[in-house]
Amino acid sequence: MSYPNIARRIDGIGKSIDKESESRVANFKFYAVSIDESTDYTDRAQLGVFIRGINGKYNITKEMASLVPLKDTNKSRVLYDTVKIL
Repeated sequence: MSYPNIARRIDGIGKSIDKESESRVANFKFYAVSIDESTDYTDRAQLGVFIRGINGKYNITKEMASLVPLKDTNKSRVLYDTVKIL
């Protein structure tokens, strides 16, 4: 299989996962957003954004909304601006 075909399939899988996540989140009756700052193996700071929600049947789901690299971890304003653009 050629590289363009593999890339196209991976892109299609990613879009399918995004649509499924958006569908789940749209059906939440109650939800909470949480963030978690961490560093990867190269010591680069990242901000994970998660949405946890309960649908009409009281099923609890946790979805990862985004993983954003951070330039400066010392300022709360950077964290706020990062979450705000999502």
